Amino acid sequence: GSLIEAVVATHPFHTSGFEPFVKIYGISSDTHPNGIKYYGTPRHLRRLPELNWSGDVTDAAVQVMWHNHGLELRVPEGVEFHDPQPAPLNHFPSVFAYHSPSKVLHNDDCLCYFNQPGRKMGLLTRAAPNVRHGQLRFHQSFDTCGMTVPDAFKKWFVACLDDWPFESLCTAHNGVLIGNANRRARDLLDEMAPVFIKVQEERNENPYVAPPINPMDSKNELNCECG
Repeated sequence: GSLIEAVVATHPFHTSGFEPFVKIYGISSDTHPNGIKYYGTPRHLRRLPELNWSGDVTDAAVQVMWHNHGLELRVPEGVEFHDPQPAPLNHFPSVFAYHSPSKVLHNDDCLCYFNQPGRKMGLLTRAAPNVRHGQLRFHQSFDTCGMTVPDAFKKWFVACLDDWPFESLCTAHNGVLIGNANRRARDLLDEMAPVFIKVQEERNENPYVAPPINPMDSKNELNCECG
């Protein structure tokens, strides 16, 4: 692990790998200042407070920390990122990470690309029966609890597509879309336009109200982790 400078958590519910990873590769500390630094989402910091976190990915200073390496992080707008609820279902919000030298966009779960899902995911595909090979889609909570202000998320996502000419998309759990990924994401946005309108109308009638954050909630949500 001597070549690892930092580990960045991009999805609030992808937490289970951190403790075993730290046991193997270590962590920066007062006695080991040159060790690996870890940066997490607000839920990571609540869920695993015993780790010596070096920063929060919602901090603008953290998001531009690796610009000189061609890496940019962005947290979506129009979603509840600090405390996504309901925890078992709302896994839509996640950091988008763009690496300009390779023109690769990394995103966990907000965007999902499926490559031979039946073979790779087995029985898990029963939770999303309409999944098919070669499909790019939003997370299944997209049109239910995922977006707090759909218009804001859509505007934010369009800006990402305009700013980042990514050619490939690396997603969690299943597949990597190689080639023409930015165009595919724009097509997805166009395809889902009626859904954005529908959910925004629902939010206009019943605006989202963020629940108070209980620091212990994340400790009690052990069955909500998906990675």
